[in-house]
Amino acid sequence: IDIIQPSLRPVQAVLPIMKLLWLKGLEIKSLKYSFWLAASSLLYANANVNIATVSPIYIILFLYLIFFLLVERKNIGSTIKFALISLFFLITINFWWLFPTILSTFNVLGGIKTSASSISFLTSSDLVEAFRFLGFWAWKASYEGMPHFLYSQNYDKLPLVFLTYIIPVFSLIIFFRKRKKETVFLGILVILGLFLIKGILPPFGK
Repeated sequence: IDIIQPSLRPVQAVLPIMKLLWLKGLEIKSLKYSFWLAASSLLYANANVNIATVSPIYIILFLYLIFFLLVERKNIGSTIKFALISLFFLITINFWWLFPTILSTFNVLGGIKTSASSISFLTSSDLVEAFRFLGFWAWKASYEGMPHFLYSQNYDKLPLVFLTYIIPVFSLIIFFRKRKKETVFLGILVILGLFLIKGILPPFGK
């Protein structure tokens, strides 16, 4: 999430809610979860100015659907039906911004490509930094000798360097004590996410 745009922070807040509704919905196959899943997407409607920012929500939900189908291997028809109904509700409730956004995106696509190519997002954070959620491309960058974030260097000193590592470690220890299919999926997601954040940097990069 872009730390200099507070309007995008609702994505972080709403993702756990949507994940819970998705889990319950796939288990119970109740349409009320489809509706509330779509309705909860309105809570981060202002973040839809940047599709790339909200896309992780839908990618995570889709990946869990695939994971659920592979693990359960039963009631596949009703699971797919629930997923399609949820998609219909999502599109319907968000159609007021989705349709004009798609049209405007085609008009500015060339400018987006030019702007994106001027910044390398694939080397913004290494694996060690990504583990403590530091992956913003401009975090340690500067302009004409002036850092974008004057306080960024403090995160490499005590006590912040200790706290930023101990919190994720402590959370993962508690999290993986419960061995359920949901925790297996989230564990895979954590590992995949870390390697996506680090981009082309080592390990397993250039």
